Amino acid sequence: MTRRYGPLFMDASPPSSEGTKQPARPYRLLFVDDDPHILSALRRVFHRENYELRFAENAEAALAILEFEAVEVVISDFKMPGMDGNALLQRVRERWPQILRIMVTGYANSEVVLGSMRDGAVFRFNLKPWNDDDLRLTVAMALEQYEARQRRNGSKRTATPTEMPLPLEEIDVAERNALPRFLHDRGWLNARQLQRLHGQMQTSRLPAVQHLVRNEWVDQERLYALLRDEKLCEEIDLRESELDSALFSYLPLAACERHWMLPCRLENGRLDLAMADPLDTGLIDSLAAATGNRVRPLLCRIDQLQGKLKEATELHGANAADTPAQADEPPYDDIEIVLDVPGDTETLHEILSHSVDPPAVRLINGLLLEAINRGAREILIQPRLDTVAVRYRLDGTMQDILQVPTSLLMAVVSRFKVMTDLDVTERQAPQQGHITVKTSMRLVDMAISTLPTTHGEQIHIRLAPRHTPVLPLMELGLSGEDLERLQHAFAQPGSLIVAAGPADSGRSMLLHALLKSSRTTDHHVSLERSVQYANDTVAQVQLPHALPITTDMLEAAYAQQPEAVLIDDDHHDAETICNALRTTANASRLLTALTAMSIADVFSQLLGTPFDILEMSSSLGALVRQRLVRRLCIHCRRPAPPDPTLCQVLGGPFIETPKQAWEAVGCPRCRQGYQGRIGLYEVIVMDNALRNAIVSGRTPWELQSLIRKNLPTGLLGDAHAKVTQGLTTLAEVQRALGHGETPIE
Repeated sequence: MTRRYGPLFMDASPPSSEGTKQPARPYRLLFVDDDPHILSALRRVFHRENYELRFAENAEAALAILEFEAVEVVISDFKMPGMDGNALLQRVRERWPQILRIMVTGYANSEVVLGSMRDGAVFRFNLKPWNDDDLRLTVAMALEQYEARQRRNGSKRTATPTEMPLPLEEIDVAERNALPRFLHDRGWLNARQLQRLHGQMQTSRLPAVQHLVRNEWVDQERLYALLRDEKLCEEIDLRESELDSALFSYLPLAACERHWMLPCRLENGRLDLAMADPLDTGLIDSLAAATGNRVRPLLCRIDQLQGKLKEATELHGANAADTPAQADEPPYDDIEIVLDVPGDTETLHEILSHSVDPPAVRLINGLLLEAINRGAREILIQPRLDTVAVRYRLDGTMQDILQVPTSLLMAVVSRFKVMTDLDVTERQAPQQGHITVKTSMRLVDMAISTLPTTHGEQIHIRLAPRHTPVLPLMELGLSGEDLERLQHAFAQPGSLIVAAGPADSGRSMLLHALLKSSRTTDHHVSLERSVQYANDTVAQVQLPHALPITTDMLEAAYAQQPEAVLIDDDHHDAETICNALRTTANASRLLTALTAMSIADVFSQLLGTPFDILEMSSSLGALVRQRLVRRLCIHCRRPAPPDPTLCQVLGGPFIETPKQAWEAVGCPRCRQGYQGRIGLYEVIVMDNALRNAIVSGRTPWELQSLIRKNLPTGLLGDAHAKVTQGLTTLAEVQRALGHGETPIE
């Protein structure tokens, strides 16, 4: 994980490593944008760095440059006349796969851009307006990846080839017919086809899956789905995998093409092997014996496998089979750490070059990558009496993932402290820090805190992915009545919309979705501590972690004359809302979130500030209370009789037991019976009776009682509807709401 970014910025020549042949010239960057002002701004950002810069105003001009000049990195806009950025980078990937590709845009549809990243056309994605330092660092990291590839693919080819005879042709056919037997048992093959297939395998010594496809006895997609769902084969998406030519020393490319397999990763004596037929135990056992490594079979799609093998042939040719493994070179780390602390390049270089215990580094990288890929919102590293538990919060519930030896605890804690610039020597006091983690697909902000316990320091990590697409307002789970109320309140000029709930209850998503549902001609501004959602309809302003929202910040936002301002910050309070209401000099709407568990709690915070009660009552347009519950998997849920005891505990509309309820089962698609989450909502629109009650000095509890007379069911009413519709379960409602909501008289 040692990173030396300084030389990539300012040295007289590109960094070189022993055994790596580097060009005599500096690295060359190609910028593509149809706006000449953007190109000028990019020139100003990079003109002091030691790069050769090339510029093109359209995709065709960029391709012409690439035909005649070698380029290491292409940085392209998305929305351009003619060929757009996605198509351009796809073309670059096909024609010059060694070039690193970055997209910098402020106009692209988020879903389209993220889709292009999943397809492999884009390694990095930066939003406009960009941060200059972040963009420089992104390019530096891309060049470091380029250098690592060159080092692996260059120095390894000059080493002495390792002869690794693989006796694959001698495998007994009886050890390779698990797939044919399985298909015969399922009725996909008859006895005659099974006998013919056995004869073909005996003659050709090729795997069964090749004959099945060539004889057109099975459909590739149906076979893939069968192995995934029935045999629960672990999958791999080869579009997201990079070729490592060093692995072809263990498995020659010719053998991979013949037996439809691809080595993906070799680490700690385990070889990850993408296979069209993971049931081929004869092949797996032979490879394990020949290479001396444990083989982990991974199911892949045949078309992706053939594409990767073709790419390997084009890139490496016959030399790929002779490329030796470099045991002394660590594998490229897919996680890149960007410290979110002030300072110059030297400070960043100094912190990132700390020496740490390699096992701890690998463990932390694996934990972070796994958490990001599974969509975890929190990681808890919890020391216990004789082990260290690693737990993820998935879909709102904490789940144990693995156990770590206590001997690694100190190294893991120290590693996190180094990453976040905390005091490594301080073990008796809590500490907090922030980092940003970059993978090839995502950018994730992490808030890390330590807590001394009797068994050692506990680490808590809160993950906030940046640039997550905003869901349409219609898909969040609002009922028709609640949706109509909310849109009516938002349409009122100068209204205050408050989303209230505990942490991780979907408040930010709701407010962003509300802004995105408005007219495209409207101008919106958001002040956000972490830009978690990519909202193309909003001018998003990221706030420094250490600074509170000040009056100057609010005045700067309102000076832009927006139709709506969103304050999305977990650390703000009701006083910040009051300052925002004081600052606005026009009819701007204000959207914000409060951490509150009840209606009385919301009014207690809003009315407990030194702000004119009359102005507050007239500004408040709507209050949205919400929770998140896990959504039932539609593939495996099943009807179940409602639990009368649980219905009595919940109370409210559940006093009358629902006619229909569902329960979670679990299947290969969802594992535990749930897929994602859905919101429970209660939208309270202010009316004259409520405003008069506020002005007359009613207490928060009296205001809650007044609201309950008009809306007696609250969140439980929405929960009752979603349980009946089969969207969630009674147990989930109890987990989110506790013992229900008793009206206060």
